[in-house]
Order: sequence, then structure tokens, then C-alpha cells
Amino acid sequence: MPLLFSLHSNPKMAKSLADLTGLSLSPLELRHFADGEAFAKPLCPVKGETVYVLAATSRPVNDRLMELLVFVDALKRGKAKKIIGLFPYLGYARQDNPYPDEPFSAALIGKLLGQAGIDEGYVIDFHSPHLLGDFPFPMHNIPALPHLLERYPEKINDSFVLVSPDRGGVARVKEAGKLFPEAGFAFALKYRPSPNAAAVEGINGEVKGKHCIILDDMVDTAGTLVEVASSLRKEGALSVGVVATHGIFSPGAEERILEARFEHLLIGNTIEREYPLSCSEIEDLAGLFRVAF
Repeated sequence: MPLLFSLHSNPKMAKSLADLTGLSLSPLELRHFADGEAFAKPLCPVKGETVYVLAATSRPVNDRLMELLVFVDALKRGKAKKIIGLFPYLGYARQDNPYPDEPFSAALIGKLLGQAGIDEGYVIDFHSPHLLGDFPFPMHNIPALPHLLERYPEKINDSFVLVSPDRGGVARVKEAGKLFPEAGFAFALKYRPSPNAAAVEGINGEVKGKHCIILDDMVDTAGTLVEVASSLRKEGALSVGVVATHGIFSPGAEERILEARFEHLLIGNTIEREYPLSCSEIEDLAGLFRVAF
């Protein structure tokens, strides 16, 4: 029987996944030295076993990443037969442009995980799924937005419009929208004047007199959501809701979300933390990983 380990990033999701698969969470040791260095190892034999590791590289991002790398290295040295990574959220995916003299961090993460010992991986809504084919091991992207959209608090019909917050998310939103062909589609004409800042020039698509749902893979500073929502309302939208997979919620995001007065905010539990009071619902996405077993 395979072993299932969970690092400290997603305890609730890990328990849900253990219940769904009938596996027990295997014991491990995870600690930090006085200077902050990470130490992690399994507390049971792994030799010859297929091992699953559930871990997200959410805040504190670099600590989570190093914990994952050193633990996978320990499993490899313990002669695990196969190491399969289950990543609710994998950071650095937004650094995905191979410009000269700039870090190509989305690809670098794949190299680090492969070097540590990951043999296969599953990630929920990776921000740059087109790069996963360049990872040095099979890495599978699991879309979460269709699952989340099915659980939206209102019945989605022809009075709704599904909105991508930018051109980059059009394919993601259209794929999720296949479940609701009667709904309309629109996307925001967004640009970034600087990192973590967003400006919207307008909306491409008819939203007047419609209930709009912004679909995105992540909410970080919430600046994009607020700008897009403002533009939708200026164009005559009756209401604006949000469906997003990863609730990063960097400092200031909660205040922006509260001020934006979204009708609904549905977020996946890929990042476990205290969520803004305005969240209508947090959806458990542990079941998406059953495809890996």
C-alpha cells in the first residue's frame, strides 16, 4: 500500500485526502535550525514504497519550498520506489517569461523538484500550464475552476457572463465555461504598469444587464479583481462575483475585497489560512487529487 505524507502547509486538505483514499498519514519530522535552515525526514521506512507527498509552496514561500526539497531528498535517499508530488499550489509560476537577464523561475522550480527526486507530479491550476511539458518529470495540471464553478451559489444561465480578468486567462475561462454553454463570455483589457499593479482599459464583451462572474486561478493583492469589477459595473453589470482557485491574499487584499462588495466570493482551499470575512465559501479541493491514485 502506498504511503501518504503531508508537510505542514495543508493539514485540512491532507486529512480530507487521507479519508478519500483510505490511507493514513505517515509520520514525519519537520523542523528548522536556529538560523532558519529546514530539516525534514520520514519517520517510517520508505524503501521500495510508492510515496505521495502533499505540499504547497504558499506563504512563507521560500521556507515551504526548501522544506519540500529536503524532504523529497530524504525520501530519495531512503530508497523510495517512486515519489509522487501533490501540489495544491506551486509558487514562482508567474515568473514564466524567458527574457534575457531575468530569472525564468517557473522552469527553475521544475528543475529543482526533479533534482530533489520527484518522479511524477500533480498540481492544481498551475499558472503557466504550458511550461509543465518542460519539467524533467511528468507533471499533470488539474483544472479546478470547472469544479468550483459547479458549486457557485446561484444557478448559472443565460443571464450570466463568465469573465476572464485578462487575455492570458481566456483559455482557462472558456474551458471552465464549457459546463455552462448558455452563459456569455467577456474579458478585461488589462495591463500591468508595474508588478502587483493592474489597470483596466475596458471590457471586451457584452455585460450590460448581466450577472458577471470573474474567474481566475489566483487572488493575490486583489488589485486586478477590484479594477475589473469596477469596469464591469461601469459597463452596466447587474452584479459581480468571483470564483478563484488559489486565495493568496497578500497584505491589503482583504480591505480591497471588502470595499469591492462582491456578491459572491468562492475560493478553493489550496492555501490554508485565515480568509477575508467577505468570502462566501471555501471549497475543499482534496478530491481533485484522486486522479493521482
